[in-house]
Amino acid sequence: WFNAQKVKPDNVNTTAEDFLKVYDETPNYEYFKTGISGLDDKMLGIHKGALTMILAPTGLGKTQVFRYLEYQCYKQGKYSLAFCHAEEVELTSLLGLVSYELQTNVIRKDLIEEKNLEKEVKETLKKFGDSERLYQFKIALDADVDDIVEEVRFLATAMGVDFFFIEPIQDFISGDTSTKENKLTDLVNKLKRLAPELNVGILFIAHANEDGEAKYCKSLTQSVAYEIFIDRDLESEDEETRNTTFVSVGRKNRTGGGSGPAGGLLFDLGSYTLSPVESTGVIESPKLVTRVVDEGDIPF
Repeated sequence: WFNAQKVKPDNVNTTAEDFLKVYDETPNYEYFKTGISGLDDKMLGIHKGALTMILAPTGLGKTQVFRYLEYQCYKQGKYSLAFCHAEEVELTSLLGLVSYELQTNVIRKDLIEEKNLEKEVKETLKKFGDSERLYQFKIALDADVDDIVEEVRFLATAMGVDFFFIEPIQDFISGDTSTKENKLTDLVNKLKRLAPELNVGILFIAHANEDGEAKYCKSLTQSVAYEIFIDRDLESEDEETRNTTFVSVGRKNRTGGGSGPAGGLLFDLGSYTLSPVESTGVIESPKLVTRVVDEGDIPF
């Protein structure tokens, strides 16, 4: 009787025991470094327990940036990842990662045959499979919001996936503009809550409209913990500039590291890979980066 504790709902923390339990049982702040020094300085890396959006106009190489991040996650050897690329066939997604592992362009079978690398490619694919850390999944065309959420939940709980790469988010939702906006808002809000619940990192790519906002759904930015912009000067007369993807942290950065330019990635056709480069000074062409800089450092 004298040791009786206060009666309270399970979803309320109030006692010293409650708070100490939260401290003891909450996982460490986990992330993997991207290798892009400016981005890692501002964000530390790509985080578990959080939703991250990569935003860019069509045709700038968002999928290549995603693949670079997937490989960074894989090669660090600690985490498992699941990826879904809606705009390319499954083999292309796999061979893109193989190109990083072999550091040569084997994105197509004719290139593999031309370079006489079929044995090495198959050995790499076997290595990927044996690691049990790479999961390629598909989202059905007729999937609804709850189907997508449950797919992520299954892979996280049953397969132990740590990070999810999904792109492009708008392609998984059908309907007219108003319907897509409502469904996208619902989907991202559910993923936002799922990430900390399961302690997984969820990254998605979103197409940007002419105003630099997420296409069909401006509210996507409000739901994410981290916002990354990418842009590239496709009209530059300098080949290296044309092949450089500029990275910038947007209006959402949960680590409090601020916004603004955060380095870049240079594409090499010979290896079909991206590698980090330092970008300094004013980035002239990217509209998205200019907008972020004009708005100032907004850490949250």
